[in-house]
Amino acid sequence: MLSQISGKKTEVSTGVPLNKDRIQKMMARRGQKAGIAGVRCSPHTLRHTAAISFLRNGGNAFSLQRLLGHSSLEMTRHYCEVADVDVKNVHLTASPVDNLALIPGRATVAGIKPHGAHSHRP
Repeated sequence: MLSQISGKKTEVSTGVPLNKDRIQKMMARRGQKAGIAGVRCSPHTLRHTAAISFLRNGGNAFSLQRLLGHSSLEMTRHYCEVADVDVKNVHLTASPVDNLALIPGRATVAGIKPHGAHSHRP
């Protein structure tokens, strides 16, 4: 828990002023207690994970730019590199060519049958 004493943020349990290194150590200890392994528990990792989750849950880059306080969209693009699998999933969902198969009477694309289509065997 945090408290503000004479304009400085401090940890209530110890009264020790907080700084970048202290927050980093607190997060690392809490990550160990939570059993998080193989991932660095840090403010940067938390920020990065939150940004990626925001995008994966439908948030847009312009809103994320404002939330992160970035002055340019270029900074946000570098910060939030989305995994290739996410790009592939968005492509499959949004691609006009791949979605032609969903229009009745159109040929199938990538083995997807149009809605209501029946397979005919000779």
